[in-house]
Amino acid sequence: MTQRLDGLEFSQIADCTQDQPSQNLARLKKDNFPQTETLLETMTCEYHENYNFATLNLVFEQLIDALSDVAMALEFQYLGAEFSDRTFQWITIFSSAEDRKSFLNHWRSLQVSNEMQALLTEQASCSASEVFRAYKVI
Repeated sequence: MTQRLDGLEFSQIADCTQDQPSQNLARLKKDNFPQTETLLETMTCEYHENYNFATLNLVFEQLIDALSDVAMALEFQYLGAEFSDRTFQWITIFSSAEDRKSFLNHWRSLQVSNEMQALLTEQASCSASEVFRAYKVI
């Protein structure tokens, strides 16, 4: 049976327990997203031996510099769990699927993209990305 959200109690829609271990979030590049809907692409990654956020952050800075001319709203987030210093999530936020496609085409056309990919894969292994639609709750 399909139910409308306005007919449900909040506890039937969301679970706001704080049983999750805390996580460290770093917003590496942040833009304003005026829309109520965005597209999130996430990857779960694991550092290789002798690498960590400090070493990978140097690559993140180079990546952000390389993308300074991108003319679309774009956000990068690094999410590391306190319970594990080996794993992290990389999140890229786009305004739309079209912006994601444009970004990927632009990124692949840059010479620095191969260099960045080599630096990233030297330091960490990541799962295949997953794409989600996100909605702003008002």
